[in-house]
Parts: sequence; C-alpha cells; structure tokens
Amino acid sequence: MVVIDALTFIGDTLYWKMSAEELVKRMDKNRIDIAIATPPPPGPDYTEANKLVYEATKKYPNRIVGFYRVNPHYGEKVLKEAETAIKEWGFKGFKLDPTNDAYGVTSQSVENVMELARALKVPVYFHTGDSIFCPPEGVGDIARLYPRVPVIMHASGEAFRVAATQPNVVLATGPLGGPRLLDSLPDRFDLRRVVFSTRMPIGFPELELRIVELSILSEDRKRLIMGENIKRILGL
Repeated sequence: MVVIDALTFIGDTLYWKMSAEELVKRMDKNRIDIAIATPPPPGPDYTEANKLVYEATKKYPNRIVGFYRVNPHYGEKVLKEAETAIKEWGFKGFKLDPTNDAYGVTSQSVENVMELARALKVPVYFHTGDSIFCPPEGVGDIARLYPRVPVIMHASGEAFRVAATQPNVVLATGPLGGPRLLDSLPDRFDLRRVVFSTRMPIGFPELELRIVELSILSEDRKRLIMGENIKRILGL
C-alpha cells in the first residue's frame, strides 16, 4: 500500500522546526512513501520559506512534494511567484491559511488565488478551523464558485456537511477522532474524497496511522484514503 501524507511542514516556527532530513527520517520510521510539504506560519512573507520547501523537493524528488504557501496580501507579486512555483519549480498545489495570515476566505484576494489554481489545474489546501477567517462553510462557498478546483480542508463535523453537497471538496484526516468515525464514512461520504494527513511535526504519524490500521474499512478503501486519492488529485 502506497502511503502519501497530504500535509506536513518544513521550516521553523517559534515552537518547533522541521528540516527536510528530519521529515524523511520520520517518514522512513513510519513507512510513509511521499509527503506533501509546505511552510509553517508565521509569515507574513513566505518567499524564503517556500524556497526551503523547493530545495527539499529537489533533494528528495521521490519523497517530498511541494505546496506553495500563498499570502494573498502580497497581491500580484505573490501570484506571479506562485505561478512560477507550479510551472518551473514543480510544486503541485497552493496552501492558504486565512486564520494565521488574517484575511477572509471569501475575499477577492482568495478568489484571485483560486482563479490561478483553476488556470493551472492545481488544488488548493485551506487551513480551516473555528476562526471567523476560515470556517468550513466559507471554504464551501469559495469551492462552489470554482467547481473545477479541488479544495482540500481538514475533516470536522461541519466540514463533512459542507463536503457532502460540494463535490470538489476533499477532506484530510487528522482530527477524525478515532477509527469508529473513520468506519462510519462509507455510509455518509464518498471515500474518493478523503486523504490521509499527519501535519508533521504538529501531528503524530504513529497515531494517525494506527487509527487507520484499527479501522474496519476494507483494504481497498484504506488504499484510497492512504494514497490513491491524493495521487490521483495531484497526477503523481
């Protein structure tokens, strides 16, 4: 079974740091084949942080895939950088974090990023939560405007409700709560729109992998979640 982690972080924060070497070491320990990496907060300017992720993808081309972190406050400048990242650097998607970078998920600046994602045919991963900047309902609203753009967000009760009516929304595991909730997914949701994530180093791959292992989902369904879905979405 190919295991692809749909969200990890490479870089430094006030509380922790993760180098490409450390990420690959933890991947090897937990038998994770590929990880999607993006810079962590805080910003506001992620230019150098994105370059660090790019260097990681070049050093480990078969193990690390980059998502370009975009702060829309920088306008046309960051959009040009993001386009270059996809076309020339090999990045496979965009990461938006309205909460930490302080902008509304349904703002015009986000629509500009979504327009670029639509043109480049890449997904956008939103950091969602309970904040007023990026609630799951807001992600659903922006996803509805761009039905051809795969929109990834963290799984939660409200996220399930949003995704149930919006077919381009993909849910990432992590805070699912345990194998019982995972077991209930086939009755309420299309498993082709669920991807595995650990959010290393914030999350613990040992725990997230164990949750899937304990699930009573069939092996075919586990393969979808653990790697085949995100592989299809990114064209890997």
